Parts: sequence; C-alpha cells; structure tokens
Amino acid sequence: MTDDTTGGIMNQEKLDGLRSCLTKMRSRLGNIKFSEMVALAHDLGRSQRPGSSPPIYISPLQGRRSLSIHYHSKTMKRGTAKGALNVLEGDIDAWEILLAEGTTTVNRNA
Repeated sequence: MTDDTTGGIMNQEKLDGLRSCLTKMRSRLGNIKFSEMVALAHDLGRSQRPGSSPPIYISPLQGRRSLSIHYHSKTMKRGTAKGALNVLEGDIDAWEILLAEGTTTVNRNA
C-alpha cells in the first residue's frame, strides 16, 4: 500500500509548496494553531498512530522519528511549534533525498 495522504506520489513541486508553508509558519511561531500543524504533518505523509494520547504522528519514511502534537485550544507555544516544525522540515529534507535517488513513492509495509 502506498501513502494515500500524499496521493502515493511526492514530487519537488509539492515539497517546494510545503517548504514555503513551513517557512511562513516559522515567521509566526507564536500564532500557529494545532490544526495547521496537523495539516502540514498529514501533507508530508504522516498519519496518527491509532490509540495514541497525545496524538503521535508517524512518517512513512524509514528512520524518521515520530512526532507528538499536543492539542492546544488556542495557539501552540513558540518552543513547541518550533520543535515540531524542525521535525517536519527534516521530513521535507528526507523526501528530497528520496527524490534525488529517483524514489517517488513509499511503501508503508516495507
């Protein structure tokens, strides 16, 4: 089964858009909503580990660390948001490496 969240295919155009989104989020660290962070994680192919509390998002990319995104009714604290964005930026970098190697899909069952 390929990664349904990214449509099964990741390309440089998608990654450029996600990196731009991440950069804009970095510029407003004290004003990022939980839902925005989760949406970015999903766009990078992460899925929520079933039954996890707080929600833990796992990457389809081998070797990437899991990401805990705690629910915040308002905006995320600056340090919390910065840490999550660092992990997600690492995901973008990892996807770019895979693309450079000629891989555009990820098999979750591998």
